[in-house]
Amino acid sequence: MTETLVATGYEPVGPVETPSGFSVEEVIVAGDRGPCGGVNMAVETAFEVLGIVAGREPVYTTHPIVHNKSIMEVLTDLGLIVESDINKIPVGSIRVMSAHTEDVEQTAISEERGMLNIDTGCLLVYKVQRAGLRAVKEGKHVIYVGTKKHPEPEGVLSVLPEGSYTFVDIDGDDQTLPHHGKVDFVSLNQTTLSTVGVVEKIKSLRELNPSLQIPDPEGICYATDNRQNAVRRRLEDQENPIHALLVVGSQTSHNSKELRNVGKNEAKIPSFLVDGPEDIDPLWFSPSIKRLMITSGASVLDEYLWRTVKYFTDRGTIVKFIPSTEKKPRINPETEEPVINSETGEVEYEERFFVGPDLTPLWERMAEKYGTTA
Repeated sequence: MTETLVATGYEPVGPVETPSGFSVEEVIVAGDRGPCGGVNMAVETAFEVLGIVAGREPVYTTHPIVHNKSIMEVLTDLGLIVESDINKIPVGSIRVMSAHTEDVEQTAISEERGMLNIDTGCLLVYKVQRAGLRAVKEGKHVIYVGTKKHPEPEGVLSVLPEGSYTFVDIDGDDQTLPHHGKVDFVSLNQTTLSTVGVVEKIKSLRELNPSLQIPDPEGICYATDNRQNAVRRRLEDQENPIHALLVVGSQTSHNSKELRNVGKNEAKIPSFLVDGPEDIDPLWFSPSIKRLMITSGASVLDEYLWRTVKYFTDRGTIVKFIPSTEKKPRINPETEEPVINSETGEVEYEERFFVGPDLTPLWERMAEKYGTTA
């Protein structure tokens, strides 16, 4: 069941030019959408660090904290400096690490250069990294499905010994895998990929390597999966069909592009990816597009989604909301498996927000150098 909202609170502030072909009558806003716990933690940490430093010295990052253009513009306006070459960052600098994690060699260099590293790496990415290390320790060969030149695969694979893994490009041609005789395999993947895409890639690897026992993949972020499935479920409703999909997210965000591809490649409907209303072309919406679904990627704050929704309410569109179903299982840190309630026998769930890194060293640094943290 959906909740209906007429444009209350989103009334136009003045005349709005609406092309004659614009006929979107109804916008459906996905309940499972927007920032995941890891993104919230990383962004909130970055803002807190910049607030503590208060412009008294530069704060660096070697990679965007999250793949979202709008968020990074705000952070850089507040003083965050993006410098991809870690050797160009001054010795002893404050550095906020990306939510995607990073190559361990880069971390080692920063420590050698006396930097204060503040790690906002996603806990789920680190979980995949630990799964890879555990598999190698057990004598298994890691099959890792990811995208080229993305910091997450670089960070995960940087801890694995050379020859212990095979990188499989999700967008590349199918490939033969090294034959390890009776050596077992484990299949891991980048957390921001599409479950459907990863499963299809593993299926094609099995067909190309029939003599190998390739296990099912593991590693899709629960938030990424929830957002994709929320769109799939709604697009399956043929009684009230969705005519087009609009995803709020950046072109640099892989999870946002995968979300757009659920509509574009799976449902075969017009599907668009925008950072905000300024990217919308009203000519996209032909007279046949009456009902539009809007969602947002896991690296998008809700304020950017609502700015986009307002574009449509300003033009008289009615908005409906699909209730959220997102839940994050509570994980046992020792077994890395969901915690089962002993009384009910059901999985326990926790808040979607992660606890950020300890900023005590930064406070102490500010107090020591400047005599105050106010």
